[in-house]
Amino acid sequence: MNILKTHYLTIIRKDLIMQYHYSNVAIIPKLNKIILNIGAKETLINKKKLVPSMLALELITGLKPFVTKSKKAIANFNLKQNYPIGLKVTLNKNQMYNFLLKITNTAIYLNKDFNGLDIKNFNNKGYLNTSIKDLSVFLEISNYYENFEIFQGIDLAFVTTHLNLHEAKSLLSGLRLPFIN
Repeated sequence: MNILKTHYLTIIRKDLIMQYHYSNVAIIPKLNKIILNIGAKETLINKKKLVPSMLALELITGLKPFVTKSKKAIANFNLKQNYPIGLKVTLNKNQMYNFLLKITNTAIYLNKDFNGLDIKNFNNKGYLNTSIKDLSVFLEISNYYENFEIFQGIDLAFVTTHLNLHEAKSLLSGLRLPFIN
């Protein structure tokens, strides 16, 4: 079992029960999934530009990314229907905790420009949306840095079970995600 998952099961759940006085174990907030997205606008010119982003996402997560396609054609953007426009990976269970451990140990704490996550990035569904602009903070990418032509940022969505901002923030800060305010 992952270190972060055991930390959640043993410490964070008890802290949340003490702080918010939950009467039922089923209503304790938990992290459902982490969704990673890369938008690849260069693929409008050349479909082969999707391959480096696909390899980078596969190196980071260990899973093969799902290619997202356009739903309708938009003439102003030279976009055709069912044309590849991005990549998506959804992490659940142990893969989610492994990625969370990786991101807190390397991408967040070793990045000198990172100050913390903003509370304004929460939406009313219990999602925390953020992005990482430089993928070279991941050790898997930095080893193969010269093989990639273009680096794009990656969008992260942390999906929790609670809609309440304070409870979701308490959960994610217990999982070692730092917040500004």
